[in-house]
Amino acid sequence: MEINKLNGSLNGEIRVPGDKSISHRSVILASISEGKTQVKNFLMGEDCLDTIKCFRKLGVKIEIKEREVLIHGVGINGLKKPDGPLYAGNSGTTIRLLTGLLSGQSFETTILGDDSLSKRPMERITKPLSLMGADLNCNEDKYPPIVIKPVDKLNGIKYKQSKASAQVKSSIMLAGLYTDDDILINQPEISRDHTERMMKYFGVDIKVDGKKIYMNGKKEKLKSRNIFVPGDISSAAFYIIAALIIKDSHIVIKDVGINPTRTGIIDVMLEMGANIRVSNKRVVNEEELGDIEVKYSKLKSVEIGGDIIPRIIDEIPIIALAANFAKGKTIIKDAEELKVKESNRIDTVCYELNKMGMDITPTEDGMIINGGKKLKGAKVDSKGDHRIAMMLAVAGFISEGKTYISNFNSVNVSNPNFIKIFNSICHIWVEKNWIFIYNLSVKKKRRIMMKNKLPIALSNRHVHLSQEDIEKLFGKGYELTPIKDLSQPGQFACEEKVDLVGPKRTIQGVRVLGPARSQSQVEVSLSDGFTLGVKVPVKGSGSLEGTPKITLKGPKGQVELDQGLIAAARHIHMSVDDAEEFGVEDKQIVKIKTYGPRSLIFENVLVRVREDFALEMHVDVEEGNAAGLKNCEEVEIIR
Repeated sequence: MEINKLNGSLNGEIRVPGDKSISHRSVILASISEGKTQVKNFLMGEDCLDTIKCFRKLGVKIEIKEREVLIHGVGINGLKKPDGPLYAGNSGTTIRLLTGLLSGQSFETTILGDDSLSKRPMERITKPLSLMGADLNCNEDKYPPIVIKPVDKLNGIKYKQSKASAQVKSSIMLAGLYTDDDILINQPEISRDHTERMMKYFGVDIKVDGKKIYMNGKKEKLKSRNIFVPGDISSAAFYIIAALIIKDSHIVIKDVGINPTRTGIIDVMLEMGANIRVSNKRVVNEEELGDIEVKYSKLKSVEIGGDIIPRIIDEIPIIALAANFAKGKTIIKDAEELKVKESNRIDTVCYELNKMGMDITPTEDGMIINGGKKLKGAKVDSKGDHRIAMMLAVAGFISEGKTYISNFNSVNVSNPNFIKIFNSICHIWVEKNWIFIYNLSVKKKRRIMMKNKLPIALSNRHVHLSQEDIEKLFGKGYELTPIKDLSQPGQFACEEKVDLVGPKRTIQGVRVLGPARSQSQVEVSLSDGFTLGVKVPVKGSGSLEGTPKITLKGPKGQVELDQGLIAAARHIHMSVDDAEEFGVEDKQIVKIKTYGPRSLIFENVLVRVREDFALEMHVDVEEGNAAGLKNCEEVEIIR
C-alpha cells in the first residue's frame, strides 16, 4: 500500500464499525441463551466472523444480513461436538474466550489459529482454567492449538490476576457458567468490562464491586436479548488522532461506545491538551455510547502508565504517533501486555516509526517519544497487525513523500472500511493499490491518476447464487458467510464452495460470491468449458438467455440450472465521476492496452457506469495470464 501526504484537513461527520469486543461477546452469549437474539451494527471484520464460524460448527444457527446478525440460541447445554477443529484465525479473543466456554462441555474440542495466533502464549488462561479442573493441552504447554477434553466437574475459583486482562477474566467467567460453585476474580486494575455487562444483560447473577467480580454458584438460564453494538472506540481512535494532528480538522464521530473502561484514549488526549467533547450520551443494552467531537489541537507531552494502561492497551500505537506532535518527552510505561498482541507492538511501533523520522525508543514495558520531529515517507511493515497498519496509514497522511505499507490488508480484522470512512471526510482515490488523499474543499481537484489509466483485476471461476439455490445447496434458512470484501461495494467472497458438474468432468471447490442475487450465475473460463464438456458463451453478467445448463453440487443437495453458465465478457466498472474523467459513457465499447513483455490490446471491452462502482477492469485469469498481468497493474483506455 502506498500513501501520499494529505494536503488539507479532515472535516465532517462519520460512524465507525461496531465494537469488536462487544460483537464477539454477543455471539458467544446469544448462542448459549434461550431464544433468538438480533444483533445490529455487528462488526463484519475477520475476527468476529471467525467467532461466528466457530459457533456454527458448534451447532448454532446464525444468519447474517448486511450488518445484522440473527442468532438462534441453543441454551447453556445445547452446543454440539464440532465435526473438526475450530479455527480462530488471528483472533486472540475467540480462542481465549471459547477455551473458557468449552472447558465445561461434554465433548472434546480442538481450537487452532493462523501462524500469528499460533505463536501467542495461552498460559494466562490455561492456568486459572486448570485450577478450575479443566483438562487442557497446548503445543509446548503454552501455544495453540488448544485441545479441550471433557471433565466430570468444573470447580469454582478465587483468582487474583497478576495483570489486568479482559480476555483472561472473561475466559474464567464463561467457564464459571458451567460450575455450581462461586467465582471470585480480583483484578489489579479494572480492564474492559463488556463481558460483565453483557452477562448481566442476559440474566446472569454477576456483581462487580470495584476491582472484584462475583458470580453466584447457582446459575440461571440465559435469556435472549436484542443488542445494538456501539461504534468501536478503538477504531475511532485513528480518526480522533488524525483530526487532532492535521491542521484545521474538525470531525464528529457518531454513536461511539464510551464505556468507562475503554475511554482511556479520551482521557489521555485531554491531558495532552486535545480539544475533544463528548455529547448525546445514553445507555443501550448496558453500554454507554455518545458522539465524539474532535478539533485540531496543539498537544503537550505527558507520562502514561499505571491504572490507565488497561483502558488504552489497543490505542497505544496511535497514541505513540500523537506524541510526536506534542512538545517535549512522552513516556509510556507499564504496557508489557503489548508484547503478546498480534505482534510485539512495543518493538514494531518503535522500529517502524523510527524509519519515518520519529525519535522513539522501546523500553521493557513501553516506549519514550521525543516530540516535534518532521516525518518523512518510508517503506514500513505492519507485521500483519491491523492496529499498526492503520497507525502507519495515519502517519503516512502527515509525512513528506510516499509511505509504502506492507501487509496493509490486516485492517480487515477490525475495520474493513478504514479507507472508505476516511473517504467521507477527505477524498481518496485508490489506484494500483495506492492511496492518494486531498481535501474535498479544493474546488478544482488535482488530477492524480495518470491519464486514461486504471487498475485491472483477474477474475477466477466463481458462482453467484439466488437465496432459493443457497438453501437447496447448503440447507434451509442458510446465509452465506463473508470472508473477504471485494473491490465493488457490497460484494464479498464467501467461505462456501460448490462443485460444477458437467457432461464430461467435475470442477470441485468453486468459490461462491455474495450477496445473494435474484438469479444464479456461474462464471468460468473457456478452458473450464472444455474440462466440463460444455461450449461456454462469452456474455455480460446477467445476460443469461440461451446460455448452457450446469449442475451445482453442495453439502446439502444439488441444483440443476437450466441456464446460467458463461465466460464473462471483458468489462470496466467505474463511477459517474470516473466516466466523466475518462470521457466515456455507460455501455460504451472501448479498447484496452496492456504493458510489459506480453503487452497486447483487448478489444470489445464494455464500460459499466454506476454511482457506487469502484474503478477497475475485470478479465478472467486465463486472459490475464495471456497478457502477463497481475492484480492491480495498470492498463490504458485507447478507445
